[in-house]
Formats: sequence, structure tokens, C-alpha cells
Amino acid sequence: MKVIRDAIHNNIELNPLEMDLLDSAAMQRLHKVRQLALSYLVYPSALHTRFEHSLGTFHLTRTLSERLFDDQNLRQILRVSALLHDVGHSAFSHLPEPLLEKYLKKDHEKLGMEKIKSQEIASILEKHGVSPKELLKLYNSNQFKIVSSDFGTDRMDYLLRDAYFTGVGYSLIDAERLLLSFLFKNGNLVLQEKGLLAAESLIVSRYLMFNAVYSHHAVRIASEMLYKALEFALEESKITIQQIANGSDDVILSNLAGIPLIDRIQSRNLFKIAYQDEDFILGKNSSSVISSLEDSLSKQIDPSEFVICSPKQQLGEVSMPYLRENGQTADFYQISQISKAVSHQRKASGLIVASSKENLAKVKSICKKIP
Repeated sequence: MKVIRDAIHNNIELNPLEMDLLDSAAMQRLHKVRQLALSYLVYPSALHTRFEHSLGTFHLTRTLSERLFDDQNLRQILRVSALLHDVGHSAFSHLPEPLLEKYLKKDHEKLGMEKIKSQEIASILEKHGVSPKELLKLYNSNQFKIVSSDFGTDRMDYLLRDAYFTGVGYSLIDAERLLLSFLFKNGNLVLQEKGLLAAESLIVSRYLMFNAVYSHHAVRIASEMLYKALEFALEESKITIQQIANGSDDVILSNLAGIPLIDRIQSRNLFKIAYQDEDFILGKNSSSVISSLEDSLSKQIDPSEFVICSPKQQLGEVSMPYLRENGQTADFYQISQISKAVSHQRKASGLIVASSKENLAKVKSICKKIP
């Protein structure tokens, strides 16, 4: 066994298969893909990567799988699935996902599956007696919910890690207690009643992190600036979608130097809020309103001089089978008042229009004319 020291989980042990996968080019690329994309422009220490997060998710999955399953082969495949769960992420993590869908008709999960089928990773798996087909099948199984569910190891790690590296102090998750509170019963991941407070600690942490970090207005503006720059670069053939899908953050930013929006990001000369509607929510007419706003602004202002940050989705209901101490089952969402309280919150997620300082007044005037 090899031991890697981690800022969140201390010592993480890996066997020869897991080390070989970690040393693959596909996994090493994740060293250069930041977990929170451009959030470091607001939180300077938020430079952690998808590589670190993959290790952390692997570690939590190992701990949980050893509690829940006796089958050694299943344990191993679950550990590998967690280690590779983000291998398909493009540069800038989730940010370019709509572009991947538009140009490749694939999301990061499908791209990850392709990487697992590739000669590099598939040959490592086969060398150690693990079937790539069996691994790919696992991603659609109930067992993988220990990684991917609302209370899964993926979410546990990124909330702990993001809070730590942004320094916001909202890492309220009692992960150790939560890991001890799961059962795998009748083919489903089940939360026991003794884990109610630990599960609610995760929900509260997620709510706080969305408001403080993920939906921070400057993070949203910077992200929209980058997305628009990538759109322009693709349309003008200054970059390919494959370079985004298989590239790294800093290399792409460096290669696109000279594009005004990229130069602004590199010098942290971000657009400022010209107009904001905190009550604007996604609905039937929201896309047409935003499209109309985009057209009106583009007629009078250079498109590279403004961005529109669309509202974010509500957090939504957190659902999981819940086992009471008397043996009766229920749904977690119906039991937890905290879950109900935060599931439909929209704080810090309304409509934002931002522009260069020179265009603030003009943008504000145009926006006020849009119903």
C-alpha cells in the first residue's frame, strides 16, 4: 500500500491498481483542472483541483464500502469508480458543460466513460484483473449511489474541501457520523435515524456554500465572462472543443491571451454589476426575456463589453430512504424540516447583468426597459 497525505482526510492509502490509475495521464491531467474554476479570483486559496477531490472521494468511498459490503471485488470496483468519477471533466470543470453538449453531444460523465474505455485506463484495469465493462456497468447501479447520491461521498468531499480551501468556515459536515449512519438494504442506500443530524449538517453546509461561494456575484460574473470568451474562441476557430474537453485551465487561458474577456480575467479586471433583479426566477418566459435582453444590449454595446448571468436553479428536494428506529421507512425530505426549509431558497441566484465601467449607465438604462 502507498500512502498519500491529504489536507482534508490526512492519510489516504492506495493499492497498486489504484496507484497505477492515479499515475495515468488521464488522471494526472486533473492536477491542472481547478475544482472551482475561477473562484480563486474571489477566494485566493481556492486553487484545489479535481485530482485532490477525486482522491478524497475515493477515500470516503473506501471507508463506506468496507462498512456496507462484504464482497471484496465490489469494494474494489467501487473504490475505482470513485477515483475515476471525474476523469471526464473538461478544463474549468463544470463551466463549459453546455459547450460540450452543443459541440460533442456529451457531458463530462459520457466523456469519462470514453476515457475508461480508452487503451490507457482499460489496460491498467485489465492488468489488475478488473473488467472495464463491469466498472462501467457499476456507474448505473444502486451501489454507486454511495458516491453519487444527495448524501454521497462525492458531495461530502467537495463540500468539506471547498469550504476548507475557500476559507469561508462553513464546513459543518459531520462526515464521520454520516458514514456510520448508512445501510444498504433491499438494493438501496438507506439513512438510519441516528444519522438525521449529520445528514442535515450536510444540507446546511451545501446551502451556505451555494450562497457564499458557488453563487457569489463576482464568481458568477467571472464565469460568464469566461464562458462567453470560450464561445467567441470556438466560433472564430481560435480553439477546438477537444482542446477544452482534454485541456487544462491555465494553458487555455494562456493560449487565448489577446481576447479582451480573457485578458480581463487574467488581470482580474472583472465587469461590475449594472443591473440586478433578485426576484427574477427561471420559468416559462425567462429564456425569452433573457434572449430579448441580450439582443437589445448587443445592438448598442459590443457583446464583449457585457455579460448576462442567468438565475440559478433552486437547490431542490433532497430525497433518500430513511429508516426509523422502530423499523418503519419514510422519505428523508418528508422527515427533515431543515431540508424543506432550504430546498427552495433562491438567495444570491437572481438575474445579473454586468459590464465594463464605461458602459454601466447605458446597460442599466437598457435593462430597465425590458419587462
